[in-house]
Amino acid sequence: MIHITRKLLIQLLRLPVIIFVFISCSNKNNEHKNKSFQRQLGSYILDTTKTNLANYQDNYELYKNLTITFNSDSTFHLNLKVPFIYDSIGKWKPSEGGVEDWNWLSYKSNPNINTQFTEPWTTDSIFYMNSVTPQVGQIAVSKIYFKKIK
Repeated sequence: MIHITRKLLIQLLRLPVIIFVFISCSNKNNEHKNKSFQRQLGSYILDTTKTNLANYQDNYELYKNLTITFNSDSTFHLNLKVPFIYDSIGKWKPSEGGVEDWNWLSYKSNPNINTQFTEPWTTDSIFYMNSVTPQVGQIAVSKIYFKKIK
């Protein structure tokens, strides 16, 4: 007869509970990630009332038409290359729903450079990019706001 110690038996009985909790948390993270992904899809235009373009004010007329599009294949693209965002194309990932979790962009020209951004968080579907890496030698814009257009 197999002798099972009391300690081992308790651990074996805990295992299904631990697995259940892990799967539940994983499902909630995936649910949040999927919802976040779906909310972010679409095109957004630069919100010039919220974004401080102080160092780039001379080109305001050009930048006011800046759009970013999040595609269902996890890619994104800007309609023009701007000095205050590292690259105009790349990949994006939605947050997993943790406390202070962010969505992320990675740029095609250097996937090691990333930008964090929020989900659309207002009734008019505004999100912002935080601490955006500018192109080499350019001045950063700390927060860049976009508003959903479609």
